[in-house]
Parts: sequence; structure tokens; C-alpha cells
Amino acid sequence: MLRVFGGDSGPLKVPAMATIELYLFTVTDPLSGARRRTAYRLTVEEASERYIDPDPIPWSLEVREVQDEDAPGHGQHLGDVTKR
Repeated sequence: MLRVFGGDSGPLKVPAMATIELYLFTVTDPLSGARRRTAYRLTVEEASERYIDPDPIPWSLEVREVQDEDAPGHGQHLGDVTKR
């Protein structure tokens, strides 16, 4: 049997995770008018902000788990990392 302990502070706390869906998109090049595929994956919201007419490519779906921004402790300063 495997047991996980967090030392004196009790059990380990796992950060809250959220899932996001990322796609490649076909978009219209504003200079040439040609349709092209994005070089990297974006969320639907990000693509809508960057491009005029983004169309997600269904087979390119990638689901990732990321730290939930609403989780307690997200974005906390972890100390001074400057060199001395």
C-alpha cells in the first residue's frame, strides 16, 4: 500500500486544476486574402481576439490541464529570485 504524507503540515495539497481546449485554426490572411492554418494552438476565445474569422480544425483538439486561476494561492510571490 502506498501512502502519501505531507510531513508535519498534514496531507499534501494538490493545486486546483482546470482543463482548457486548444485548437489549430484556419484564418484569412489580411494581406493576401488566402486561408492559412495557425502555427500554434489557441483557445476559441484567444483566436476570436486575434483573428477576424477563425475556424477551429476539429481533429487538432488538444485538452490540457492548467492551474486554476481562481484557486487559492494562484499568482503568489514565492520569494526574491534576483541574483546577489
